[in-house]
Amino acid sequence: LMSRKEKFKKYSTLLGGYGIGVLLNQGINLLLIPIFWRVLTPEDFGVIAISQIISLFLSPVYMFGASETIQRFYYRWNDDERPHRLAWFFWFVFAFTLVLTIFLDFVGSRISRNLIVNVPFDPLLRYTLWSTFFSNFINFPIAISRIRQRVATYNFLVNGSFLLQIAIVFYLVKIEN
Repeated sequence: LMSRKEKFKKYSTLLGGYGIGVLLNQGINLLLIPIFWRVLTPEDFGVIAISQIISLFLSPVYMFGASETIQRFYYRWNDDERPHRLAWFFWFVFAFTLVLTIFLDFVGSRISRNLIVNVPFDPLLRYTLWSTFFSNFINFPIAISRIRQRVATYNFLVNGSFLLQIAIVFYLVKIEN
């Protein structure tokens, strides 16, 4: 058993580590504002907004609580069954979202033509669809690193995936379009 002093030290360290990660993420957001403001047009911001709305809608549909379920039951599963349960969740989510993404990719241009007239489905909305598919898989290692209290890994995954998405969106909106 840990003493109060040891618990305080442990939880203070965890809180500080997660807090630094959040501050880093928000600091990056803040630093990007003047860069985006100078480089992007109002139309670019509109395209990014539509892309983010689609991604924010699809993310919980794609994961439908798998990450939360893993966090809830991780330590209830014994050491032998845990890898099998995690693999089952991963492959179930992968198969379901792959089929859904292929379907949405197939019908996406038809739907977007009627709903989102000013933003072409290909490449911008197609990228949004597939990047949401792939970016959801980072949620598994993020959840596991949070459960295991691996703060550095958690911060690296969260901030690294954020920076990668920003770079790809910027590339597609400003360079590819």
